[in-house]
Amino acid sequence: MSTPALACSALTYLRDHEDEHLSRDRDLLVERCVDHLVATAYVSAETARTATLQAMGELLSRNSKAQIDCTRTTSFTLFMTDDRGNPVVLLAADLTLLVEQAKLSPPRSAV
Repeated sequence: MSTPALACSALTYLRDHEDEHLSRDRDLLVERCVDHLVATAYVSAETARTATLQAMGELLSRNSKAQIDCTRTTSFTLFMTDDRGNPVVLLAADLTLLVEQAKLSPPRSAV
């Protein structure tokens, strides 16, 4: 299956099944989508996971103006704009700290 077709399949699956999961069950939805793509698109679990996570980003960002500038972003520096259009630059070290803090924080409840 081509990359665009795989991305479409992942996005369609996530849209079709997102209401079955509460926000805290996002990991389960991702796993179900990965399993679906492996079974139906005959791709590896790694390829299916990448397509699923990319589709999840698209789906969860549909009402956001924030975006990543892929042209300027490197392996160690992330350039993006926030929801207000303000530029934001994060280094890999900054992101590592944010990830560690998120692991220690209790999950946010769905609003």
